[in-house]
Amino acid sequence: MEFCILTKEEIHDFWELRLHGLREHPELFSASYEEFVRRPIGEVMESFPEENNHFVLGAFMNEQLVGIAGFRQEKGEKIRHKGTIWGVYVNPDSQGGGIGKQLISALLETIKQQLPELEQIHLMVGSHNDKAKKLYESFGFRTYGTEKQSLKINETQYIDEDHMVLIFKK
Repeated sequence: MEFCILTKEEIHDFWELRLHGLREHPELFSASYEEFVRRPIGEVMESFPEENNHFVLGAFMNEQLVGIAGFRQEKGEKIRHKGTIWGVYVNPDSQGGGIGKQLISALLETIKQQLPELEQIHLMVGSHNDKAKKLYESFGFRTYGTEKQSLKINETQYIDEDHMVLIFKK
């Protein structure tokens, strides 16, 4: 298993995996497949995060992208000690072998190396997603609130989301 920060060279692989997750598991993401599939790849490439404090980490198995996890540090003077993990997804064909755990571990290590001033990392996870919550808790993330009806899917289904935080320093 190899982990690296994705560049625009991997945009097509990233986009394919991202769209797969949005299409097959709408309850896991605040973004919708319908919104994203209409975006031209050029637009995706222009907005693709490639900065020290805003990036996507990829998990590669046999040179194939099988997992992604995004990270964004806040920019404001009073909030730049915080960051957010977003868009975590592992291809279902690759799940069950600990890739998710390895991906989050590699992501946290990358964040610590690149942004030693960071003190908090936030994320949101569906309240129903016990597997993901247990994974995040194993790294020290703690739930600090639940947003009821955070996501609305197809006008009929609501998803509550738990807000979690990992504190590095006090």
